[in-house]
Amino acid sequence: MLRPILSKPSTIIVASYNRPRQLRECLTSLCRLDHPDFRIIVVDDGSDTPLNTVVSDFGDRVTVMRQQNKGPAAARNLGVEAATGDFVAFTDDDCRPDVHWLSRLEAAHRRCPEALVGGGVVNGYPRNKFSGASQRVMDFLYRWYDETDQRMRFFTTNNIGFSRRVFLNMGKLDPFFRFASEDRDLGLRWQASGLPLVYCPEARVRHFHHLSLASFFAQHASYGRGARRLHLKLGDDPRLNLEPFWFYTGLLLEPFRSEHDAPILSRAAQSALIALSQVAMTCGYTAERLRGGGHPPEFSDRVTREKAQ
Repeated sequence: MLRPILSKPSTIIVASYNRPRQLRECLTSLCRLDHPDFRIIVVDDGSDTPLNTVVSDFGDRVTVMRQQNKGPAAARNLGVEAATGDFVAFTDDDCRPDVHWLSRLEAAHRRCPEALVGGGVVNGYPRNKFSGASQRVMDFLYRWYDETDQRMRFFTTNNIGFSRRVFLNMGKLDPFFRFASEDRDLGLRWQASGLPLVYCPEARVRHFHHLSLASFFAQHASYGRGARRLHLKLGDDPRLNLEPFWFYTGLLLEPFRSEHDAPILSRAAQSALIALSQVAMTCGYTAERLRGGGHPPEFSDRVTREKAQ
């Protein structure tokens, strides 16, 4: 069994692209953590204006690396490669972790050093119905796969922690997933290697992603594009893969299950937005399928597909 390395600081990786204001707020929250020894690596994924000026305001604890725009998976990989300690955590520039976030995430990792640990994510804009519906979809997916299909469990990359050694041995995040599903791919490979996924809901981040109707639709369409790429990598049937009927029933009823005190019209509106999210995913999936193309040669070894069977 792997043992955690405590002689070097833990590392937080924040990938960022063209969001200097959100990055500043994220770093402000991270610098308030109660953890005794950590450093932060910001990976600038080719922002139009380099993020050095934002990072320089936070002292020596925060460093910045810059790459040409390759997507968040490649950016996070670059950050992990530069980390010196064994424990690494990911969060996003539009997240604000609670003060105990890193301590709790690392404590869960110490109890199970080979685990991929996922923390809780809370919508930071409770009055934004689009942001609320998007987070509700994720909450449902966490619970559904935990209860019905352990093989498909995953944690979103805005709140995970892991051993750097295991992550590198796992092959890192696959840059093929530029839009989404790099988290689901990582979860599949982690479990296929016989290692656990551990949920630590008390290690919380607040996700401040303000959505409009247009950006809500675009976000879930990108999830559909990522799902198509995941199915390509897994070698699944090229047609749209659908979940069981009860999955969609439960998803649409999620607002009625989780918002007992909300007015019925508010819950119905949330259910309608969740239905729209599935339409958007279908559109994204179909668009990616029509776009064609295969998996890059460097990731054509089918490791994920073979190990996940």
